[in-house]
Amino acid sequence: MSKKRDYENKVREKLNELEAEIEALREHVKEMEAELLPEQEEHFQRLHKLEAATKAKFRELVESGEEAYESVRSNLEEYWSSLGREVKAFDKKIKDGDTTL
Repeated sequence: MSKKRDYENKVREKLNELEAEIEALREHVKEMEAELLPEQEEHFQRLHKLEAATKAKFRELVESGEEAYESVRSNLEEYWSSLGREVKAFDKKIKDGDTTL
């Protein structure tokens, strides 16, 4: 298996994990929807946009040729690292009842 294909599989697995975490957050938010503050709703919407952008970058990686792989990979890593950090931060703040996002 090529280096590119190995990396695609690794990223696909990580994106699936992050998607599951986002879904769990979504369920938690649904439970407390009446209490959701405008700032939290805005942060949740930003999280969804970042998720969509990360998935788009992943599709770009899958569709790229070997010659563009390193460039696309670097860009994708920035997105999925950001997405992972944002998911964890949002989860902690929601569960802690923190209203400053």
